[in-house]
Amino acid sequence: MASVVQESVQNWRARLKELEAQIAPLAQEAGELRHAISLHPNNAGTRRGASARRAAGTARPSKAATAATKRTAPRANPGGAKRRIVDALQDKPGLTSGEVAARTGLRRGTVATAMSKMAAQGQLRKAKRGYQIP
Repeated sequence: MASVVQESVQNWRARLKELEAQIAPLAQEAGELRHAISLHPNNAGTRRGASARRAAGTARPSKAATAATKRTAPRANPGGAKRRIVDALQDKPGLTSGEVAARTGLRRGTVATAMSKMAAQGQLRKAKRGYQIP
């Protein structure tokens, strides 16, 4: 029974690697496009926060309006990012946060924050380059 489970896990990991290999170029291109858009002088429609309000000449939304848009449901997959990070580091130790982000499809900031917290908690160890599982 254990060998069937182990074989299934190996098959899942292999499939996950295939999918991550397909996602990585798309994530890279998406990041490049976001960067290009941010540099374009006519991107006023994509601005966020105070700069968008200044460009549009509008005021800050009221507290009642922002309270209505806050998350009311629990997160879809608590701990999912950490599991994906650990899986990526098990497959290839020493990855940087950017490399883990490309492999998992997570945002780089999310990965960097999670990896720093995991290292502080002893779940990861900083290597010469990137992180490893202790």
